[in-house]
This record gives sequence, structure tokens and C-alpha cells, in this order.
Amino acid sequence: MDSAAFLPPTIGWLGDRARTVDQRCLPRELVFLEATTVGELCDAIASLAIRGAPALGAAGAMGIALAARRGEDLDAAARSRTGTPTR
Repeated sequence: MDSAAFLPPTIGWLGDRARTVDQRCLPRELVFLEATTVGELCDAIASLAIRGAPALGAAGAMGIALAARRGEDLDAAARSRTGTPTR
């Protein structure tokens, strides 16, 4: 049986929050972060807990969804910048 079948998604939606693997802890341990605000997602990106183009793109989309759920300004959420080393 393929061991990849048992791996959780790197990033996904869980109820009212985004849930992501904390990339800083790999490969030693599997730790998850949960974010309920755009700011929390930006902090996770800035600290390199979220990295890699697919996860960054998904985190951006989830940030907009979180802002919409909270009734926040979507234009401001879309302009949020983290200053990551990958820019």
C-alpha cells in the first residue's frame, strides 16, 4: 500500500479556519497550524511555516475567504504583504 495515501493535506479548510502543516517542523514531526485571520496566515508565511508555490497560493485564497467570513475589507486582505524571503 502507498504510504502517501496516509499523508494529510498540506493545507486545507477546517470548519471556520485554514489548517496547514507547519513546514518548519518537517521532517522531524508533523505539526499543524490553524489560522482564523489574514494576519495569522501572513505571520505563518513570514515565518516560513507555509512555503512553496502551491501552498502559498492556497493560503492567499484562504486568507480572502477568512476575511470574507469575518466581514473584513477584501481589498485590504488582498493587498496584505508578508515580506517573505521568496519575494
